[in-house]
Amino acid sequence: MTTFSLQDTRRSYVLLLLRIAVFCLLAGRAWQHLFWDAPFRTVLWSEDLLQWFVEGTLGYSWQSYVTSMRTDAIIQGTIRGFGVFYALGAVLTLLAQPGKWRRGISLFYYVTVGALTLLSLFYMKEKFYQWGQFFEYASQVGAPLLFVYFLYRSFREQRMLLAIKVMIGLTFLCHGLYAFGYYPRPGAFVDMVINILGVQENFAHKFLVMAGIIDFVVVVLIFIPGLAKPALVWAFIWGTFTSLARIVANFDATFFASTLSQWWWETVLRASHAILPLVALYIQYGLRIEKVSTWLKRPGAQSAGAKELVAG
Repeated sequence: MTTFSLQDTRRSYVLLLLRIAVFCLLAGRAWQHLFWDAPFRTVLWSEDLLQWFVEGTLGYSWQSYVTSMRTDAIIQGTIRGFGVFYALGAVLTLLAQPGKWRRGISLFYYVTVGALTLLSLFYMKEKFYQWGQFFEYASQVGAPLLFVYFLYRSFREQRMLLAIKVMIGLTFLCHGLYAFGYYPRPGAFVDMVINILGVQENFAHKFLVMAGIIDFVVVVLIFIPGLAKPALVWAFIWGTFTSLARIVANFDATFFASTLSQWWWETVLRASHAILPLVALYIQYGLRIEKVSTWLKRPGAQSAGAKELVAG
C-alpha cells in the first residue's frame, strides 16, 4: 500500500476532481436554499417531534406555533442562512490550497458535512423515515470530507479507496431500492424516463426495475478486484446520466429562465455521483487523466480511450 504525499502528481488530479464535485454540490445547495426551499419545515412543523418542546418549554400552543408568521419567518431565515453558508463554501472550495489555513478550512468542511448530514435526515423524515433516503446522500455528504482529507492529510491509498467505494455503493444501493420498487417508486423517476425516452408508463416502470437491478449488481462488483473497473466505468456513466436527467427531462425552452433556475442545481449537486467513481478508477487503476487531452486530439480517440478505460 502506498501513502499519498502533497507532492504526488496523481493526488493533484484527484484533488481537482473532488474540488469540482464539492463546488458543484455546494453551489447547487446554495441555490436551492436561497431561491427555492429545503425540508426544514418537515421537522420544525412536525407535531410528533416537537409538540412537547413547543408547549412544555416554549409555552405556546401547537396551533399558535405552526400558524405564527414569526415562526415561519424564522424558519425561512434559517433556510436562507444555510444558503449563504453553502455559497461561501462553494467559493472557499475554489480558493482552498494545500498547506494554507489548514485548521480553519478543515473545521469549515467538517461543519459542512454536519449540515449536509442534517439535511439528509430532514429528507429522510420527509420520506417517512426511509433509511434508504438518508444513505442515498452518502456520496454528497462524503465528498467534502474526501476533499479536505486530500487537501491536507496523508493516508493509505487502499483505505481511502475503500471509503470512496462505500460511498458509491451506498448511493447506488439506495437509488436502486427506489428504482426497483422496494420503497415506493418516486413519480419523478417515472416522469424522467417517460420524458427522456418517450415511452409509455408501463415501460418506464419496467425500465426502472432493470435499472435498480443493475444498481445492485454494481454495488457488488465495485468491491471485486477483477470486475471493479467495468463496474466503476458504468457507475460513472450512470451517475452522469441520472444527474443530467433532472434538467433534460424537465427543461422547457418556452420558459427557459424559470426551468433553468428550477432544475440546474438538481443536476450539478449530483456531480459527485459521477465524479467519485472516476476518482476510484484513477486511484485503483492509475487512469491517466492528464492524457485525456492527448486522446481527444488523436483520430478515433474516443473509441480508443473507451477501450483503454474498460480493459481488464
